[in-house]
Amino acid sequence: MFLTMMNPFAAGAVPIEPLKAIAMMKKNQAVLVDVREAHEFGSGHAKGAVNIPVGQVARMADPASAECHPALKQGKPVILYCLSGSRATMAGKAFRKLGHEKVFNFGELKKWTFSGGDVEL
Repeated sequence: MFLTMMNPFAAGAVPIEPLKAIAMMKKNQAVLVDVREAHEFGSGHAKGAVNIPVGQVARMADPASAECHPALKQGKPVILYCLSGSRATMAGKAFRKLGHEKVFNFGELKKWTFSGGDVEL
């Protein structure tokens, strides 16, 4: 518990307010990751998001892996989301274990759209 008080990222992803996440993305200050399955991503996703399904995080988010997504090799903070927020929570813990220092949980995609974030197909 003390470690979590000293470093809020110690336990996993930290919640982030929608407007802050959108502002970070507009300034290219973070990587937005949709952890839903590819078919869900294809039906609509936050503009600028990359797709790393939660089941593929171990290989696609590991900086030591040859399969690591190129966007994650930039050292930027990572903002995760999914349909309801639960997969983003699981992925947040995995991202932290893989060495990503600043990992945020945006929660659900509808928060993005309700807050004025653009969606693309």
